[in-house]
Amino acid sequence: NARFYGGRLESMPWAGAFLGHSSLTYSYVPDGTGMPDSRTGTVEATDAEVTRAVELVLDHAIHRPHESLMVITASAVHAQRVEQAVWSAVSNRPEVVDFFTAPRGEPFLVTTIEHAAALSRDRVVFSLGYGMTPHGRVLSDFGVLATPLGERALAVAMTRARRSLVIVSCIRPEQLDLSRM
Repeated sequence: NARFYGGRLESMPWAGAFLGHSSLTYSYVPDGTGMPDSRTGTVEATDAEVTRAVELVLDHAIHRPHESLMVITASAVHAQRVEQAVWSAVSNRPEVVDFFTAPRGEPFLVTTIEHAAALSRDRVVFSLGYGMTPHGRVLSDFGVLATPLGERALAVAMTRARRSLVIVSCIRPEQLDLSRM
């Protein structure tokens, strides 16, 4: 708000905040490793992070089917893998099919930051989509977040949720080497 909007935004907390429901949570995913892509040099869409994103989506469909949901990621490869994994999981879970297939004003969506700018949902899962090498090395390319538009893109991703944002990552903040970013 201060950096991008000069402090002009004023918002009211959602009702759940008064009941002790956090609107921001962080879900660390251990074992989020993979081999760097031979073309891009990035470690994208680790199995562990895809699995965690799907778990959160299914939990939402079971416990909050009346609220809208979107998964946002910095990686197009990760978005595609998460979406495929969600649909695969849904095919084996008839109790949640309606959440994903019934007509609604804000359908479930998996998208990249670049495509999320004009969208919002009640709840958002922001799954970074980048992991570490098998040796635990964090590479410094995080897609659009590593570009000159990165700060603005991050601001977009962090402001798409009306009620709750869950940040999912297999990289802990202290593992980032800011001198390489």
